Amino acid sequence: MKENYYSKNLVSKPLLLCALLLLIVIVIVNVSFPLIDITGATTSTTITNNLTTPLTNLTVSASNNVTANTSSAPIILNNEGLALASLGRYNESIGFYDKALAIDPNSILALSNKGGALVGLGKYNEAIPFLDKALAVNPNFVAALNNKGLALASLGRYNESVPFFDKALAKDPKNNAALNGKKLSLQGLNQSK
Repeated sequence: MKENYYSKNLVSKPLLLCALLLLIVIVIVNVSFPLIDITGATTSTTITNNLTTPLTNLTVSASNNVTANTSSAPIILNNEGLALASLGRYNESIGFYDKALAIDPNSILALSNKGGALVGLGKYNEAIPFLDKALAVNPNFVAALNNKGLALASLGRYNESVPFFDKALAKDPKNNAALNGKKLSLQGLNQSK
């Protein structure tokens, strides 16, 4: 068997690849790049990390001098709630959405996701006010439109749910949640006749 560079040395090819990936991550973390917020606007943000500190001490400095501890907290809390909700742990996720809403009462993500978690718990009537508030912030937010349609359909209010799915599909024609929700609502309408 012919020996190659990797078999002669103590460093394996996978270890070299891991080291290269780590180097790439370090370079990316130490440069400036634009972040896109929910509205699609670009915010100039610099992310830096001192390699001697843990990653949890990552510092985010925005161009308007807002730090991650105040401006990103609702997003981080929302994401923690979303992770729990994806595991079916809706009651736990609601606590994180509530914390996000305490910081930013108009957080469209937390409003929509809390509504979705309440739908997941079968609390459809409780979900609707949160979804209404999310849609008041942004009437075209597809996730809130889908969640409101689902809440209404789950209450047997099929006629009311279809327009929400239609509006979601107008914004995102291939959205599977809206397609399935509309299909189920139309089936419910046909069965109720």
